[in-house]
Amino acid sequence: LYLYKRVESFTESMGEYVRQALREGLFGWQVTDCRVTLIKCSYSVPDGSPSRRGPLSTAADFRKLTPLVIAQALERAGTAVCEPVVRVGLEIPTDTIGAVVPALARLGAAVEPPSLQGTLATIVSVLPASRAQDLQRQLPGLTGGEGVLESTFAGYQPVSGDQPTRVARDGRIG
Repeated sequence: LYLYKRVESFTESMGEYVRQALREGLFGWQVTDCRVTLIKCSYSVPDGSPSRRGPLSTAADFRKLTPLVIAQALERAGTAVCEPVVRVGLEIPTDTIGAVVPALARLGAAVEPPSLQGTLATIVSVLPASRAQDLQRQLPGLTGGEGVLESTFAGYQPVSGDQPTRVARDGRIG
């Protein structure tokens, strides 16, 4: 604590280093829903006991080491990139089910069995939010202009397939 003078200063600095490291996780995306607990912290001092002697630690050492420790912890935890998903309710003519269900599947939707009520069918599915606009554009052609779509946010789910990466601010690829 000799570097930071007070426990509060050390805690604030370490908290900022951790938040900065979590802004760009293993794949270059911000890490959310994460708890970090510091359980041990050591530093070397030139005039300390033999087990703690070495080159003098600096605040930069803590700042530079934190992202490496965070990356190692994230790797061990088995993190995944998640994407927002929406729950979509469709009301369509029953004779268009054969066109709509395959279109939903192509968009990566998990489709519940249709509910039939006379000449109308109700289909509920969950699909990546990024694909909801595609469905909205396709629906008139699939249903002869008679389909109705309602969607609500349904949470997050891991991205299927390879984890998407993006270039971090420091130039490394996630």
